[in-house]
This record gives sequence, C-alpha cells and structure tokens, in this order.
Amino acid sequence: MMRRINWIFLAPFTFLIGFGALWYSRYVFDDIGPEVTIEGVVDGGTYASEITGVITVHDNSGVEDISVWLDGMPLISKHDLNRKTFKQAFSIRPQALPQGNHTLKVTVRDASSKKNTTTVVRNFVVDTMPLEVH
Repeated sequence: MMRRINWIFLAPFTFLIGFGALWYSRYVFDDIGPEVTIEGVVDGGTYASEITGVITVHDNSGVEDISVWLDGMPLISKHDLNRKTFKQAFSIRPQALPQGNHTLKVTVRDASSKKNTTTVVRNFVVDTMPLEVH
C-alpha cells in the first residue's frame, strides 16, 4: 500500500518535470526561424487596384514579435505577439503610392533563447496609369 501511495504523489511531479524539460529543450536548442507567408502580394507582381492579403506566422517556440515595412517605412515595429501562431489581414491602396517599384518586408523573431529571425520580402510594381488606345 505504501508504494502505491508514493506513486500517486509522485506522478504529477514526474509529469511536470518531463513537461518542463520539453519546454526548456525547445527554448534553448531551437535554431529554426519562424515560418512566414505573405498571401496576396506576388514577388514581381504589378498592381493597379487594391492589394489585399494575409500575413501568417508560426513557430513552435512562440513568436515574440513582428515588424512590417513598406518601402523602408515601418508600418508595424516590433509588435509583441507572444503566441505560436499569428494571422493578420492587410490591404494596400496602390493609388496612395507613387508609380513604380515598391517593397513589402516582414521580419519575425521567435521566442527561443537564440531569437531566430525570418525575413520575407516581396517586390512589386504599382501601375495605375490608364491604358491608352491609339
């Protein structure tokens, strides 16, 4: 009877130690940056009407923060997330941008001890000039 009682009391502690070791190993040994996708903006694409898309981020260690730039100007600067998955819809009005080349850049940092980062860049062209028929 004594051995059974000891196991009942030790089981929760054994579970907590195992869970803590798993979390610690992910935190310390993670050397993979977050997964980042940008939907709605094709690299090299040309746009004349509103661009709508979604930025999706995932990391098993957790996503610490995200930064987004359009033509080098910060739209979001080190926004704290502290979650494993993040989705954000966005829209860009080409009429508000000058004609020509533009760059959308997203940088994400994970919550591991190594602070792994992933950067995704989409270069695109704005062409809102009306077509001319000769």
